[in-house]
Amino acid sequence: MALLATALPQTATAQGSHAGQWACQMTYTELDPWGNRTSGFVRDYMMAIYPDGRFEAQGSLAGAAGVHQFRSQGQWQAQGADMIASGPEQSSDPFQMPGMQFVFTGTLQADGSMSYRYEQADPSGRYLMIRTLYACQRRG
Repeated sequence: MALLATALPQTATAQGSHAGQWACQMTYTELDPWGNRTSGFVRDYMMAIYPDGRFEAQGSLAGAAGVHQFRSQGQWQAQGADMIASGPEQSSDPFQMPGMQFVFTGTLQADGSMSYRYEQADPSGRYLMIRTLYACQRRG
């Protein structure tokens, strides 16, 4: 699934249902003052969002420590087109710290997808230090 590095589509104007099956990719990137990637990881996963407020996610995380499988179950809630899901994460990564949480944030888009972009400047505010992108396509 391709992620957009430019502006994401406009938010859906009509409220839709978040419930369903979603194919998702999340990228987390740390950048140096010149915009070069210094570290990060990519998650590719399927997420089932149930109408009763539960979700399940399962997929892989590729980063500096290799590729590891993960899964999570938890709760989600929505306000308009925006939603957040979180729950405890189980991973095949032997170095994962105990108590890790899976967190997903997304906004329904006019094209039926769900996405979210977060960027954080360095403490001085001079350059973009962190970029996180979520992109999901409905599968059912």
